[in-house]
Parts: sequence; structure tokens; C-alpha cells
Amino acid sequence: MAAWEHIPYFAYGHNTNLEEMYQRVPEAQLIGHADLPDHRYVLEHVSNVIESKGDTVHGVLWIIPVQKLDKLDWVEAYHRTYRHKIVPIKYRGKIIKSMAYVMLKKHHSDLPPTAEYVDYVATGYRENHIPLSQLIRALDDRISDLKNLHR
Repeated sequence: MAAWEHIPYFAYGHNTNLEEMYQRVPEAQLIGHADLPDHRYVLEHVSNVIESKGDTVHGVLWIIPVQKLDKLDWVEAYHRTYRHKIVPIKYRGKIIKSMAYVMLKKHHSDLPPTAEYVDYVATGYRENHIPLSQLIRALDDRISDLKNLHR
């Protein structure tokens, strides 16, 4: 198949969970652990990445068929919650341009992530050897932000 029939996709939240991702896009191919430099993983009601010099987001690199992107977009609430962003990820010492979902500026929630959502992400992190400290730090930050918001 020609290269343009597949797209590299960097997942850092729910789609690190193997069972969930294969339910969403059964044809997806897991490539492995990858890093997004100069970004930070954050949680609102769902996962997001923001630019942050010197920080790194750990996640996974998938290869997905371009014709299946619309299904993943639907699940990820593309245009309502997220947009596509081409990001330079590091995989085995090489920089690869990859698509990632990044939250739209207009989509912010005062809701915490659900326990079920956090569990899906934690499972994906364990499956892919992503440090749980990334999730814990983001969750701690979110709880602090919500406490301060409601004071």
C-alpha cells in the first residue's frame, strides 16, 4: 500500500488503551511507545496536550488507515472537542510527523474526568509502559484547579 493510505497517529489518553483503540479502529497497527517533546499532558474532563517548553508527553504511535480516520474523528468529537494537529514525535530516536488530537480552545469543561475514563487511560499506560506519574500529575493538577475554581 502507498504511504498516503495510512497516517501516523500519536495517542496520549484514552486511545493508549489497546482494547478501546482496537474497538474504535480494528485495523490500527500499534507501533510502540513514543514521546511528544515540548508539550505537557493535561486533564480536563478528557485528555489534552499543551505546548510547554522542556516538558515531554509520553504516549503511543499508531498507524491507522486514512479511510478509518473519520470513525476515529467521530469518537473523538472532532470539530466539537478536538482538532487535528501535526506534531513532531520521537520514536526510537527519530522524529516522525504524526497527527494528534488537541483540544479546541473553546472546549473547556469544569467537570473532572470520570473514574472510568481515568481507569481506561491508566490501563493503556500500563499496557504501553507509559509512566503513570504523567497521569497522576495531570489528575492532581486538575483536582487543584477545580478546588481553586470553586472557592
